[in-house]
Amino acid sequence: MKRYLLIFGIFLFSLSANAQFSFATKYSINNYSAWEDELESINYPTSDFIDNGLEYELAYWFRLKQKRIEFLPGLSYQKNSFESDGTIDWDKTSMYLNLTSVVYPLDFEGDCNCPTWGKDGDLISKGFFIGLSPSIGSHTLTSSFTNLSNPDVPEEATFESKQISFRIGALTGLDIGINKWITLTPQINAYYTPGLEWEGLADILNFRTPNVQEAVTSNVIEIQPGLKLTLRPDYLLEQRRMFR
Repeated sequence: MKRYLLIFGIFLFSLSANAQFSFATKYSINNYSAWEDELESINYPTSDFIDNGLEYELAYWFRLKQKRIEFLPGLSYQKNSFESDGTIDWDKTSMYLNLTSVVYPLDFEGDCNCPTWGKDGDLISKGFFIGLSPSIGSHTLTSSFTNLSNPDVPEEATFESKQISFRIGALTGLDIGINKWITLTPQINAYYTPGLEWEGLADILNFRTPNVQEAVTSNVIEIQPGLKLTLRPDYLLEQRRMFR
């Protein structure tokens, strides 16, 4: 998956002379209701399940000419895991294709196709936005255990489940122009993934070899405060051409 991020990053940089692009880091606070219920049903501590983690996103940018509606298609990578001291290890690795769009309701007409730093108005009116972010996710869900007590099962077992899912999200934030081509954006995203299956979860929890592939399906809720850095080399290049 990291290879795909690298390829997409090279693609974005090849387009950077004519557009803007952004890099975001988001801390993902996750809730897996059904998976955690399965843990609690056998008195397995949910504190030993996959932790919260970071999601990294690289995105390309374009906008409507007359209205401040902007589009940020991009790729993001998230990894959540828990390594035990000798029982069960968990890992959820996800890659998302995000089709984010945002609108600036207090500056909908806009005043120019320039970065936030160059627009007329106060910080809130020109920088506040809301948006939607539908995503398609590819997940690798891995569970493994080391058996120290049951002679009827192997000492070690690992199961890997690969899934595709749809995710819908909403976001809000505030663009803060640092200079003519750099913008810093504190933002918060909220995502909902319906019905993500983890095959073999019940087998691992009961310390059985996961050949039955019994799936446990859970909705996933993610709250992600984060920070985005946006670069506008296209605007910088345009300004240089004007003063030649």
